[in-house]
Amino acid sequence: MEYQSALSSFSEAIRLDSSFAWAYADRGLIQYRLKQHDECIQDCTKALSLASPDDKDLMGACLERRAHAYLEKGKDFADQAIADYTDSFEYLPGIGHNYYMRAAAYRLKGGTKKSDADLIRAKKLGYTW
Repeated sequence: MEYQSALSSFSEAIRLDSSFAWAYADRGLIQYRLKQHDECIQDCTKALSLASPDDKDLMGACLERRAHAYLEKGKDFADQAIADYTDSFEYLPGIGHNYYMRAAAYRLKGGTKKSDADLIRAKKLGYTW
């Protein structure tokens, strides 16, 4: 995928309709893949502010993407990552990868018990590493 082209397309969609939450969410995903973590966090936060809490797919995707970006930023942002992964389970309860990633955030903070519990949960959900 050509990320710069996708980034431009989502930005244009936002310019045309600034209330288009999915455009913010998907631009955030592209920014995450480009390692523009602060921009990803901003776009996912904006999408969450626009989204209906009933839109489980959008809410879950935004929380998951924002959590990934926080985790990539390192130990100082582990608490934010943990909070977003935890909130994402309300919308995406069966995503083992997110339990695995939250385990990584707990490990960054030295929380091996919670990390181990999440790894067990991830495995039970069929996630392997």
